[in-house]
Amino acid sequence: MPRAVPVPPGMRFTTSKRVTPQDVDRAEETVRRVLARVPDRVLSVHVTLDRRTDPVGPSPALVRMRVELAGRCADAQAAAPAMERAVALAGERLRRRLESTGRDRKGSRRRVSS
Repeated sequence: MPRAVPVPPGMRFTTSKRVTPQDVDRAEETVRRVLARVPDRVLSVHVTLDRRTDPVGPSPALVRMRVELAGRCADAQAAAPAMERAVALAGERLRRRLESTGRDRKGSRRRVSS
């Protein structure tokens, strides 16, 4: 059963029993680093960390990051054999999504003519 991990206000984590506090710290640092470059106000952050057991193959680490900003949301997901790699991949995908949605918003404002 997932459990919520207490962190500073505005950032929530849901984890499985097989996720370590170090995994949570790594994900929190990754999200904070990505959001440091975002000019919009962050309304909420929810990160889900899970380590699945699979008798046939390796235990994949699954990460989902969801950020709600003023006027938009961005999601990123990743799976990898190790949690460290899954967090890094999800962080990179979140960064790219936030950059692209930021460009889209700026571009749509430019297209409006008076």
